[in-house]
Amino acid sequence: METDGPTGAPAGAAQAPRDEAILAAREFVARQMSGGIYRTLSTASLGLLLVEAEIWHGAALGGAAVELARRLARRAGEPEPDFPVEPCPAVHRIGDRGLMVFAMRRAELFHAGASPQVSQAAFALEMGVARLLTTDAEIWPTGPYSAP
Repeated sequence: METDGPTGAPAGAAQAPRDEAILAAREFVARQMSGGIYRTLSTASLGLLLVEAEIWHGAALGGAAVELARRLARRAGEPEPDFPVEPCPAVHRIGDRGLMVFAMRRAELFHAGASPQVSQAAFALEMGVARLLTTDAEIWPTGPYSAP
């Protein structure tokens, strides 16, 4: 049996969870782009919605919504949305994938807190994450999504 280096793990064992995560991310993006309620918003409109969510929910979002809006605008070559105060500076230092995990955890909390109702802030975060995922060629090889 072939192994990966000194760990003795079967060859390719470390790759399997990574491949599963990429497939899960692709499925999430496909679901959002086919049925997400904010899929047709322009990058600027989605950015404004994310900034508004950050204004209304503040510390509960921890800067995730504003940072998603900023990164989406940068990727689209558009001006970054304004925000009245600078949210948590730690959010600026994490990479895209870390930001997406952070934002999805916030979305889960908002969905749980809103149940049985729906959380518009959570839906906006999920669409922001899905759009940012489309800028990652490993996850979405067809290129960044643009609203119709």
